[in-house]
Amino acid sequence: MAILFIVDMQNDFITGKLGSKEAQELLPKVIDFVKDFKGRIFYTMDEHSKDIDMDSIELTAFGDHCMEYTVGRKYPQELEVLLEKNHAKCCYKNSFMPEKYKRKDLWKEVDYAVTENQFDIQDIYVCGLCTNICVLNTALYLRNHLPYDKITVLKDLCAGTSKDLHEKALEVMQSNLIEVKESREV
Repeated sequence: MAILFIVDMQNDFITGKLGSKEAQELLPKVIDFVKDFKGRIFYTMDEHSKDIDMDSIELTAFGDHCMEYTVGRKYPQELEVLLEKNHAKCCYKNSFMPEKYKRKDLWKEVDYAVTENQFDIQDIYVCGLCTNICVLNTALYLRNHLPYDKITVLKDLCAGTSKDLHEKALEVMQSNLIEVKESREV
């Protein structure tokens, strides 16, 4: 079975406060890929709370984003409906690292499902936003927890905070034995 991790394809990173033209152009491509994907889907959701996270290094550096109960925290409706239809599992997080969950312990579910071979894993794919921050950290998290599995970042389904940092992050992932491919190659 193939597994797809969609990282932080949230409104604030697409059209909102931290959005970009590249992220907006990426959204329909991710939607098309998900429509054709045969396998299990997990997606991360960055979420911050004014009560808990206001002094965090992330909110200090980037300002308020993906605040709980806001439209900016949500996935775009077309993608959200598609993920629900595919019974995708949401993994909430409040930092760059996916292990810093603060709601349901869904990363433990991911770890258990993958490491205890609940699935006959053939490939693990990663896509989303931002290549040089959360995609990079998610891919490295997976590499550290799944040292024997094939992990592939779909470079045309990712966007970084700049084209240069996108490319540099892809190089870092490759140096950590994470494959980097175009989505049409899988």
